[in-house]
Amino acid sequence: MAGAERFSQANSLDQDVYELTDNLTFGLGDNRITVGTHNEFFHFNNVFFPQSIGQWTFANAGPIDGITNFENNTPTGYSRALPLREGGPTADFHVQQLGFYLQDQFSLGKDVNLTVGLRADIPQFPDKPAYNPALDSIMGINTSIIPSGNTTWSPRLGFNWDVDGSGMTIVRGGAGYFGGRPAYVWLSNAYGNTGMEQTQLTCSGVNVPTFTLDPANQPTTCGTGPTQAIPTINYFDSNFKFEQNMKLSLGVDRRLPWGMVGTLDLLYTATENSLYIQDNNLLGVVGYATGEGGRARYGSNSAATGAATPTRVTTAFGPALEHINKSQDHAFSGTFQLQKRFTNGVEFNGGYTFSNAQDLMSLTSSIAFSNYGFATLNGTLDNRQLTTSSFDRPHRVVLSGTVDLPADFSFSLIYTGVSGSPFGYVINGDANADGVGGTNRELNDMFYIPRDASDITMYGATPVASYDSLANFINGQSCLRNQRGQIMERNSCRNPWINQVNARIQKVIPTFHGQMMQFSLDVFNLLNLVNSDWGLVKQTSAFEGQSMVRLRGWDPLYNRGIYSLALPTLNRVDINASVWRIQLGGKYIF
Repeated sequence: MAGAERFSQANSLDQDVYELTDNLTFGLGDNRITVGTHNEFFHFNNVFFPQSIGQWTFANAGPIDGITNFENNTPTGYSRALPLREGGPTADFHVQQLGFYLQDQFSLGKDVNLTVGLRADIPQFPDKPAYNPALDSIMGINTSIIPSGNTTWSPRLGFNWDVDGSGMTIVRGGAGYFGGRPAYVWLSNAYGNTGMEQTQLTCSGVNVPTFTLDPANQPTTCGTGPTQAIPTINYFDSNFKFEQNMKLSLGVDRRLPWGMVGTLDLLYTATENSLYIQDNNLLGVVGYATGEGGRARYGSNSAATGAATPTRVTTAFGPALEHINKSQDHAFSGTFQLQKRFTNGVEFNGGYTFSNAQDLMSLTSSIAFSNYGFATLNGTLDNRQLTTSSFDRPHRVVLSGTVDLPADFSFSLIYTGVSGSPFGYVINGDANADGVGGTNRELNDMFYIPRDASDITMYGATPVASYDSLANFINGQSCLRNQRGQIMERNSCRNPWINQVNARIQKVIPTFHGQMMQFSLDVFNLLNLVNSDWGLVKQTSAFEGQSMVRLRGWDPLYNRGIYSLALPTLNRVDINASVWRIQLGGKYIF
């Protein structure tokens, strides 16, 4: 890519937030009743018009590499978003998030306390997105629908049991549904992408216009022949509800010998009404790549270049991304912790957490198409398979200690060790012809791992040497080696374990009437300060999908892609995450 960064073009947000909360708590016999309301009122004005002044692409083209194309001012692609109304896509809307709740606390005997509650949340959207009559007449999609007034009910029950009444063993837990404020930026996509605000111009091949540096004179049409600019649609199912989590929790606190306290916490979460995005302007599965693990295909690919042509319901519009609910995501975590406080001002805390999180899509972006396109595909687009979430970190260890020093100083040391983030290897291109990949930044097609050299078509004059390099890369990683002969599972590889040590020195200065001043010095990633080779955060991929091959054509004989190598560097050092930092702080406590 070259030219202006696309997401910084016409990007601004103004928001007003008002909150009204009122609770009434009163006793009624042995019951403690709370009745309350929590209401939030928002006004958003979000201007998001990426590529509004255009973006040029200089990629490899046959024997000519992208750098040479850049030096010769010969772009291989050009994209620009064009306004259909003055100002383009401005999402200007209000939200009223109304919440009401009732809670009762009471005892079942002196050692058992119960809390029972019910909450109702009612989102209201006074402003509707624009109505697109052309889209409605062609596809039956009403872009003015927004999920207003869809109430979510959240019952919950909690308990606390002092097992023998001595405080030595406390058992606690609960069950219920819990929700929170959604990411309203996801809703703003529906206001700025109805097909009435902007349209997308994409030029490639011989249609790329003549390159110019003048920002005020960027092309609005492709270079050779007419190319229709088409809009992308974002909209919501009329029955869409905000996400809730059904949680089951159980915890035990136990006083142990030698003044230690042990804690065990178990938590199971099943998500209700997860956000799921699907492109309803695809006709559906139109075939399968029989030579590539049976990959479902939604269009066709050029034999010469690999360029994809999705089979759409209508070519008048691009992707029509509908936001719906699915309820299959779930997670489990278990934490064991030990705490010990010594009489000489020394404290120690150690804990280990095991967790497992699975989902259909890991939503990592504020943009609908990015959420859709970055979600690597396991299964089909309308029936993704439940696999490891991008947020899954199966192991976490935390050790911390604090010691009081003379002159009201204290010193703390915290070690955190955590599993690296999961990822999978994807194709740089659009092997399933669903419109994700190719000239787009998003890549979602998992790589088919060949059994041997006959199981993949390599591009170029030295296919044997290319395959040998690929085979060495595959054999060097168990997540690839163990999945030969299949499309690899989403998020089945993992970045390396991360170690980090933070330190704090704190000084307290009493002033008067029990007030005090507190000064602190924090060192983040102390290991890297001590030795530049320590405390390094290494990763092969910062995203859910890491490219390892590039789609260069389509092999009609074997019904599979033709690939060149784009192997990544394994376990690269993330400089920003690895560098040590020092922070000075101070506060007055009164």
